[in-house]
Amino acid sequence: MRLTLIIVFLALVQICVGQEVPQKEQTVTTKETKVGVSDGVVATKESPFGFFKMFSGNPGKAALYSAIVPSAGQLYNKNYWKVPLVLAIEGTAIYLIIDNTSNFKAWRQGHIDLDAGRITSFRNATTASQARLARDQWRQWRDFAIIGTAAIHLIQIADAFIHRHLVEFDISDDLSLNAYTTGQSIGMVLTF
Repeated sequence: MRLTLIIVFLALVQICVGQEVPQKEQTVTTKETKVGVSDGVVATKESPFGFFKMFSGNPGKAALYSAIVPSAGQLYNKNYWKVPLVLAIEGTAIYLIIDNTSNFKAWRQGHIDLDAGRITSFRNATTASQARLARDQWRQWRDFAIIGTAAIHLIQIADAFIHRHLVEFDISDDLSLNAYTTGQSIGMVLTF
């Protein structure tokens, strides 16, 4: 949870800091090099947070929305039929994490109590080794549920990102190939 909050915070900082303010022609000085201005366009160095560059543009927004709130990217893409599917799948995965964690904690306490001799049986386990095996099994299922939930979340982020790319993809009928010569050099230039 903390890692998610840190990632969201860093993404928001990058969005706020990354927006450029229109500037008049001037020379921008950085700590390392001087970067000039030509035709009103300021040349700047790349942000050290290059990862957050992928969240620019409409596909990036869809991915960012899905990363913050499950199925928000699908809403942004107007894929309304996917919203209940994403919420149901992620909700089920989160339920499995909660259920497996509570069973793991119960078996852990049962193992401790059986080992200390405070109780004689716990959920049909009469020895500490039986309780330990059950505890380890619930821990493994909990860990698999956590990994599965992370994978499901990443898949729905990728779905929102890719779908938005495909929505904006140019599928016009004009897929011609034109050849023309330039007056400045010898040769041909092919353009699509």
